[in-house]
Amino acid sequence: MTDPTTTAPLTKAEALTENLFHAGICRSWLGRKGGYHEQCERWRRNGATQTWKTRPHEFRVPVKYGQYGYGQITHRDAALFHPASRCPAGLR
Repeated sequence: MTDPTTTAPLTKAEALTENLFHAGICRSWLGRKGGYHEQCERWRRNGATQTWKTRPHEFRVPVKYGQYGYGQITHRDAALFHPASRCPAGLR
């Protein structure tokens, strides 16, 4: 398992294809009584990725968190997210 504190930022290619994203540091551990615990913010795609022809490096992905939380992942805050398929803690 890799170090959970280091993750590569979300790329534009991943933003176009992935449906699940994790925010922040994901980690998992075994509790005192043998229970397995996970800590991870899970965001899911809520629409199509928006791209621009005049600014090819920019993108915007609409996402949903939980039951009522909505937001977006842009090229500016892509370093805070990583796709669930590339989670360093192995969480889905």
